[in-house]
Amino acid sequence: MLRLSLLRSPLWPDSLADRGPQHFRFALYPHTGDWRVAGTERLAAEYNTPLLAAAESPHAGGLGHDVSFASVDAPGAELAWVKRAEDSDALILRLVEWSGRPGTAIVTLRSQIRSAHKSNFLEDPGEAVPVTAHTLRVRLRPYEIATVVVEVR
Repeated sequence: MLRLSLLRSPLWPDSLADRGPQHFRFALYPHTGDWRVAGTERLAAEYNTPLLAAAESPHAGGLGHDVSFASVDAPGAELAWVKRAEDSDALILRLVEWSGRPGTAIVTLRSQIRSAHKSNFLEDPGEAVPVTAHTLRVRLRPYEIATVVVEVR
């Protein structure tokens, strides 16, 4: 038997909060081994971030059938966010280490990389990150959320 109970009845700041119909989604994912081996964090992200699609009229296109703007190759690491820097044209990458184990994330970008450095959430410069033409290597501590500022050509 499986049961799910959801109860929240705050009194402050709004004693009338949570009244009326509420809608929830949940999923069950039976697996063998621990959550790391099962890739639970990736499946949770896929469940909580549905794929958005937009119709596009047919055209030849210059990128081929598939192209990746950015990807990460590291067990337990996720490239969770890519955005433009607040004060420049640099890219801000947020990497998350989910497995609780240190490691190195190899990030590949479609654009050629000029330089990269770690930063805090305010995008202040930190230590340099080793780069080659299209890749950078970021060392991650267990459960770290790393912010990397990337200057592209």
